[in-house]
Amino acid sequence: MANHWKHRYYWIMTCKALHRLVGTLLFALATARVLAAPLPEFEVQYTLRYEDIRVGEAVYRLRQQGDAYLYESRSKPAGIAAWFRKDRVEERSQWTWHEERIRPMQYLYRRTGGRSDRDAELIFDWEALQVENRVAGHPWVMDIPPDALDKMVVTLVLMQDLARGKRDVKYAIADGGKLKTYRFKVVGEEVVNTPAGSFDTLKLERLRDDNKRYTAIWCAPRLHYLPVKLLQREDDDRLITSELHAVSDGLRTPAVAE
Repeated sequence: MANHWKHRYYWIMTCKALHRLVGTLLFALATARVLAAPLPEFEVQYTLRYEDIRVGEAVYRLRQQGDAYLYESRSKPAGIAAWFRKDRVEERSQWTWHEERIRPMQYLYRRTGGRSDRDAELIFDWEALQVENRVAGHPWVMDIPPDALDKMVVTLVLMQDLARGKRDVKYAIADGGKLKTYRFKVVGEEVVNTPAGSFDTLKLERLRDDNKRYTAIWCAPRLHYLPVKLLQREDDDRLITSELHAVSDGLRTPAVAE
């Protein structure tokens, strides 16, 4: 009888160990898929507010084009702001995968409809580790590190890094003829209600050398860590927020749980 319970005990413990092992393997395989797989194509829309007043809206799209990808946005005034401003801003970033990381190839910025139009283009040369800036017909070249980004794809890279489990990240951004450093850190978890729905999120803050401006971002694991809300408080206490208004179904595929 004692041997019976002894064998039964070993059987139960073996089953538990096997269950834990299978669970670990499944999690590892799922994580590997998240790390290796590109982001899905998607389209999202945000609403921009100044204090409590709706002042703008923006649409972002990610599409695959052969071996490359196109990430683009279009923004315009909305609400009462549309009575006074006619600005339209378009941004485009073409990029490829390199060693499971996003590598920008070309970034375009165009502002039209306002008092002064503006165009800017960045061409990345990864063999020379340089970026050519073309603004108002005056090109110049700037050296860049091998992990440099443009200011559009930094959002996509942040989404990937959060899915990889990173919680404190730093990026080198080629922007405006300068190399800027963006650093973000996860500071907590919050439930955020948006026009697109309610989401469990990671709250991140952008870390700066000065305290003149405060920026917080809320990213939803259910949406592959897409930012669903952004808040920026200026040095004069002006408050600007952006919230997710709509999201395509393809992005709603659940990410790996933390």
